[in-house]
Amino acid sequence: MKAARNSVRTTGRLSRAPIADIVEEHLDEAAFYLERWDRALTSPHHTLAQLRDGPEEAMLAHVDGLAVGGESAAKQLLWPVVEDDEADDWARVGAAALALLTMPGQDFSGRLLARLPAAPGAARTGIVRALEIASLPALDPQLLAAVQSPTNGLLMGVLAESRVDPGPLALPYLQDGQPATMRSSLMAIRFAKDRTAYVPIVERLMRASAPAVRLAAVETGLLWALPAAQVACEQMAAAHEPNAMLLSALLGRPGFEKPIYEALGDAEARASALWALGFAGTVAAADRALQLMGDADPVTARLAGEAFSSITGLRLKGDFAVAVADDPEAEAPPSTIDALPLPNRDAVAAWWAQNRSRLSTQGRILDGEPWSDLLPFGRIAPLSMLRRHVVLMEQALQLRGAGLFVSRRSLTRVHEAQARALLQTARKVQ
Repeated sequence: MKAARNSVRTTGRLSRAPIADIVEEHLDEAAFYLERWDRALTSPHHTLAQLRDGPEEAMLAHVDGLAVGGESAAKQLLWPVVEDDEADDWARVGAAALALLTMPGQDFSGRLLARLPAAPGAARTGIVRALEIASLPALDPQLLAAVQSPTNGLLMGVLAESRVDPGPLALPYLQDGQPATMRSSLMAIRFAKDRTAYVPIVERLMRASAPAVRLAAVETGLLWALPAAQVACEQMAAAHEPNAMLLSALLGRPGFEKPIYEALGDAEARASALWALGFAGTVAAADRALQLMGDADPVTARLAGEAFSSITGLRLKGDFAVAVADDPEAEAPPSTIDALPLPNRDAVAAWWAQNRSRLSTQGRILDGEPWSDLLPFGRIAPLSMLRRHVVLMEQALQLRGAGLFVSRRSLTRVHEAQARALLQTARKVQ
């Protein structure tokens, strides 16, 4: 975080009293754990259960501590934090907003939504994240009303997390030229019951100039089983566009490996190619990953190790990893890539020499086991948060239009419910 966990703030301080100190400590701790929880959503070291029992449990406990402070805490501490025009810590604003949204006997949602258009960047991010996390069905009508204001396009992302049909409300945002709101709107319309007006727009945005918009349009098109999306995905993968190679690997059509292997020789595209390689699920892909584990670039070596582990199921720890000392002077937590283990290539190569033949007879594999079109829930649960969303996306793509997009920014109970719903839908379709 940008401040120590127990730092003293001047913005939004309660009048001095022992209870005030306790409530302020809850805010500091809630903000700390909210940021940790948010990072853990893509962590290679957390499963869904570990996320639930670790950062999420601590975050929600401190948010509850704030919420029970009632109207006094809201007036003296929480609202001053949310309405601070100089706020620069999204997690602190997000923790305060989440406490306001979940405060018993109070409804502050209207005031929060009214704050959103004028809020500075960090505060806006915090409020939106709180709305996504709260995921309160009672808020859906207010969200649909608020999103009609041209200044509230980011609420489309909240509608997507809540799986609310936006009706025609996304149409202007898909054409407003703002990549962030266009991307959020492309995610929201995946739940539209009537896609008629949206299909030609989605197909057009597959050629948008903004890469994030192109990718979101292709993802939406693939989930809707639009033929144009398959063509666009293959073209983007051939151009080594980030994440297009991943989508191509998940689809698994003949020849999907070629652009990935080519991109491994492109310094700018190598990281994205290695990420996609881990979901190719073939022994040949594991061979390529092993070759790159010895690269002098630690980013390449770490991603190659992650790809190899994703395919073969080998956990890179103990003798299979190189011990790396923590930097005691580091001010920020490690990035997702830096958090990956640095593989011991020689030890991994020796293991592979003994196990390659066993895995080569199993076709496409994930985590050392056959990768079927429909994975049982028991295969999903142990996956790291880094891999979980990708595997669920693959399962949704296999349903060709009948699938349900699974969010990755919600509480674990939402993650689990959506994963179960996705797999139940798959069983019915099959």
